[in-house]
Amino acid sequence: MKSHNATGSLFLLACLLVWAASAACGAATEVVFTDPYSGNTAARDRMVQFINSATSTLDVAIYTFTYDQSGSTLSGVAGALQAARSRGVTLRIVTDADEVDSTSSTQFIILDILDGSRNGSLNSSTVRSGNYTGIMHNKFIVADGQRVLTGSTNWTSSGLFLQENNVLVLEGAGVAAPFAAEFQELWNGTYGNDDNPGSQHSFTTSDGVAAEVWFGADDDITGRITDAIDAATARIYFAMNVFSTGARAVEIAGALKAAAARGVDVRGVMDEDIDQWSYLVSSPAIPMGDYIPVSAGLLHSKFMVVDPGLPAARVLTGSNNWSTNADAANDENLVILASPGLVNRYFDNFRLLYVERSANAGGSQPIRRFGDLTGDKQITVADYEAARAIASNQRSATPFELITGDVAPEPGVDGHVFGDGIVDGQDVAWLANYLGIPQGTDRVGDILALPDGAAVETEPLVVTGTFGNTFYVEQSDRAAGIRVQSAAVSVGDEVSITGTMATVTAGGERYISATSVNKLASGKTPPAALSIQQDDMGGQDRSALTRGVPGATSLFNVGLRQTIHGRVTGWGLFAFWVDDGSGCDDGSGFTGVKVSCGTLTRPPVGALVRVTGICSLDQRNGANIRLLRTSVQSDIEALE
Repeated sequence: MKSHNATGSLFLLACLLVWAASAACGAATEVVFTDPYSGNTAARDRMVQFINSATSTLDVAIYTFTYDQSGSTLSGVAGALQAARSRGVTLRIVTDADEVDSTSSTQFIILDILDGSRNGSLNSSTVRSGNYTGIMHNKFIVADGQRVLTGSTNWTSSGLFLQENNVLVLEGAGVAAPFAAEFQELWNGTYGNDDNPGSQHSFTTSDGVAAEVWFGADDDITGRITDAIDAATARIYFAMNVFSTGARAVEIAGALKAAAARGVDVRGVMDEDIDQWSYLVSSPAIPMGDYIPVSAGLLHSKFMVVDPGLPAARVLTGSNNWSTNADAANDENLVILASPGLVNRYFDNFRLLYVERSANAGGSQPIRRFGDLTGDKQITVADYEAARAIASNQRSATPFELITGDVAPEPGVDGHVFGDGIVDGQDVAWLANYLGIPQGTDRVGDILALPDGAAVETEPLVVTGTFGNTFYVEQSDRAAGIRVQSAAVSVGDEVSITGTMATVTAGGERYISATSVNKLASGKTPPAALSIQQDDMGGQDRSALTRGVPGATSLFNVGLRQTIHGRVTGWGLFAFWVDDGSGCDDGSGFTGVKVSCGTLTRPPVGALVRVTGICSLDQRNGANIRLLRTSVQSDIEALE
């Protein structure tokens, strides 16, 4: 037995608690997960609620049932069944023969109380048992012939509070019918494989969820699992208690390896049974997690998520482990669901197990963290940068980045425990908050409407030009740009700016007087320059506070990176004029637009040039005039 240290994320535990509380009174089809790391009672409470809803019949198939008995008093799940029988609900229970072979066992005592006899023998009108060749491993209830509760959970204190399990509720007479038929077969004494597979497997729940229902050993459960693996196009994620080396398990392992070889992202988490470890992690390697239990707990869930987030997404769950006995000898069930919401909930639970609650095989510490998109076991600015690139659609998220990086919003949104299925701005904000990176939300276009003295905190913006103790930034959509009074940045830096609004005395150009400039990244590509006619430069007044150029008819565009073309018409002090034939005349004596170039080499008068810079404002005779500010020699190009 391995020794594991219990670790976890307080943030994620809080998320799970909030979601579990809401799940207990959710929609007709729902899943509730146990959480041994927090000890919440959501799974137990949902089971009791389900039993309490019965008005006429309860048919129960349960492998292990020890929760909860003290002397002749029953509570918990056992107490709910006793209360149902007392109010006139017809109760029938089938269980595994080996689990009740001792009259002193807790399970025997509970069943003896529930059958109403309390005489040291089980009344066959209420309780029956069987399957000596394998085990009766089912864990399901059919209530009133209309609703089913199934999943991986045995009815024990460990199963409900110390183990990772899932409880699945399905509603509708159609989907309940195969469970009722399977129960009747067991009740009639037919256990194990009698070569009598079911004739119908596809159903729709009362709330429209497409479901397939299969029962081992009669139905080919392994075939259903390998079919789902073979159909996967992008991702397969599984959590499994036992993954053995028997023939049926080898089929599943082989299908997983083949999927990985064709480029499907295959990942898993397993418990103590490590028979398949060496095979699964050999080429092509399948990244695996070794579950780190709390106390004496274990990973007891059995589920596989196929292509989450894609149209053909599926989740497979039920009672069966991946072993030959489970498929060939035991009484088991497998449910396959096609529902984006349910698939995502199982996917979120896989993420929790894989990221926060597992280590490498034989390890003792989690090997991943939520927010660690780079996989280096720590959260750094590199993870923030990766999330930023994905959120801004510069590139797609890899499967690993989606697993680790989708950390927001809070639970309860669209049924997700931790994420919303994408890496977006909310995840970027979560990482920024974790790393202490200031994340303003003000956009330049909104800032320009604010009066002088107004406080601003910009969204992340890329520097487009630097000029001594000022620089310019603009929105990525090129809708607005602005001057910033601050030094020590470079073109291509991504920055978040905190400061106040102000106005340049000469020319009336608006700017941010920065109190802090937080550099988030460097080497970014600035938004492409707008190729613009000279008479469109500057544009109209944006507002009474933000003025443009008198007589202009185009939209306000001061602060944006722009490119103009034309011939040089004259020189001035640290400046020259370029005319593209638009007829601009600023009263300088030269036609065209003034280009401020500082100490850069000016092109000769008469030269045909292309000039790129930042559209700014100057003033002549009390009126705003157009000004293009260049900062590097490469901004000025000769065209002939």
